Order: sequence, then C-alpha cells, then structure tokens
Amino acid sequence: MLLPAAARGSWESSGIVDASAAFGKGAFLVDVQAHGLELETASGSGFEYRREAGQLLLLRVPNG
Repeated sequence: MLLPAAARGSWESSGIVDASAAFGKGAFLVDVQAHGLELETASGSGFEYRREAGQLLLLRVPNG
C-alpha cells in the first residue's frame, strides 16, 4: 500500500558521483533517498514493514 506523499524535506540526496568514465564527459550519477513511502502489514502476523524508496539518476551536463 502506498502512503500519501511524504512531507517536504524528507527526501535527500546521498551523493553525486562523476560517471564520465562509464557514460562520457559531463555524466554524473545522483542518488535520491525517499524516506517512508511504503508500508505493508504481513498477513496474520501484525508486523508492519516500512521500506525506503529511492532513485538512481543519470545527469548529463551539456558541454561538461
């Protein structure tokens, strides 16, 4: 089950890495951590599982 949109400020970047060796000049990998967006209750157990979400993005800077 997806919860409503997370509160402002609860997403963060954990780093930006130069990826030009793999993807060409001006390429960077950016990681975004989206906190607390998924919630699941295991059937019959009563346990709640909260998962972190996130994305790995490829950013290209023109003429970089």
